[in-house]
Amino acid sequence: LGARGAIDHFGIAADSRASLEDFRVRLAEAGAQEVGEIQQLGHEWSLFFRDPDGMELEVCCSAE
Repeated sequence: LGARGAIDHFGIAADSRASLEDFRVRLAEAGAQEVGEIQQLGHEWSLFFRDPDGMELEVCCSAE
Protein backbone atom coordinates (compact mmCIF):
# COMPACT_ATOMS: atom_id res chain seq x y z
CA LEU A 1 0.00 0.00 0.00
CA GLY A 2 1.36 3.38 -0.96
CA ALA A 3 4.40 2.05 -2.85
CA ARG A 4 5.60 4.02 -5.87
CA GLY A 5 4.74 2.33 -9.15
CA ALA A 6 4.33 3.26 -12.79
CA ILE A 7 2.05 6.13 -11.71
CA ASP A 8 3.51 8.09 -8.81
CA HIS A 9 0.41 10.15 -8.05
CA PHE A 10 -2.34 12.19 -9.66
CA GLY A 11 -2.49 15.98 -9.40
CA ILE A 12 -5.58 18.17 -9.52
CA ALA A 13 -5.25 21.89 -10.30
CA ALA A 14 -6.87 24.48 -8.04
CA ASP A 15 -7.14 28.18 -8.80
CA SER A 16 -5.82 29.64 -5.52
CA ARG A 17 -4.37 29.01 -2.08
CA ALA A 18 -7.84 29.77 -0.66
CA SER A 19 -9.25 26.93 -2.77
CA LEU A 20 -6.62 24.59 -1.31
CA GLU A 21 -7.74 25.55 2.20
CA ASP A 22 -11.34 24.74 1.21
CA PHE A 23 -10.26 21.42 -0.36
CA ARG A 24 -8.39 20.49 2.82
CA VAL A 25 -11.46 21.03 5.01
CA ARG A 26 -13.78 19.23 2.59
CA LEU A 27 -11.40 16.26 2.22
CA ALA A 28 -11.11 15.85 5.99
CA GLU A 29 -14.90 16.07 6.38
CA ALA A 30 -15.33 13.45 3.63
CA GLY A 31 -13.01 11.04 5.44
CA ALA A 32 -10.02 11.21 3.09
CA GLN A 33 -6.95 9.46 4.46
CA GLU A 34 -3.70 11.16 5.43
CA VAL A 35 -4.78 14.70 4.54
CA GLY A 36 -1.54 16.64 4.85
CA GLU A 37 -0.66 20.25 5.45
CA ILE A 38 -0.55 22.73 2.59
CA GLN A 39 3.09 23.19 1.69
CA GLN A 40 5.02 25.25 -0.81
CA LEU A 41 7.02 23.12 -3.24
CA GLY A 42 8.93 25.34 -5.62
CA HIS A 43 6.48 27.60 -7.42
CA GLU A 44 3.37 25.71 -6.24
CA TRP A 45 1.28 25.24 -3.14
CA SER A 46 0.49 21.53 -2.70
CA LEU A 47 -1.88 19.46 -0.60
CA PHE A 48 -1.44 15.68 -0.58
CA PHE A 49 -3.93 13.04 0.57
CA ARG A 50 -4.88 9.41 -0.12
CA ASP A 51 -8.08 8.09 -1.63
CA PRO A 52 -9.94 5.09 -0.12
CA ASP A 53 -7.75 2.71 -2.17
CA GLY A 54 -4.55 4.28 -0.82
CA MET A 55 -3.61 6.14 -4.04
CA GLU A 56 -1.75 9.37 -3.35
CA LEU A 57 -3.41 12.45 -4.81
CA GLU A 58 -2.37 16.10 -4.88
CA VAL A 59 -4.30 19.34 -5.20
CA CYS A 60 -2.03 22.22 -6.19
CA CYS A 61 -2.00 25.81 -7.38
CA SER A 62 0.56 28.39 -8.38
CA ALA A 63 2.37 30.14 -5.55
CA GLU A 64 2.96 33.19 -7.72
